[in-house]
Amino acid sequence: MGNIFSLFDLKGRTAVVTGGSGVLCGEMSRALGRAGANVVVLARGKDAIQAVVDDIRHAGGEAVGLTCDVL
Repeated sequence: MGNIFSLFDLKGRTAVVTGGSGVLCGEMSRALGRAGANVVVLARGKDAIQAVVDDIRHAGGEAVGLTCDVL
């Protein structure tokens, strides 16, 4: 089957993930970064956001984190 990221190349695209520092959406944020997307991580916890952003950047991706509360 090959590498899943070859099927979902997101280079040049931007993904905005609300709740992006949580367990499920944190992994989604990381996966989007591995697929080449520029990732915007939105969540309430500044430290948790920074951890996800750091993971994405460490893996070679581009990411920014913003603290916000989405209702």
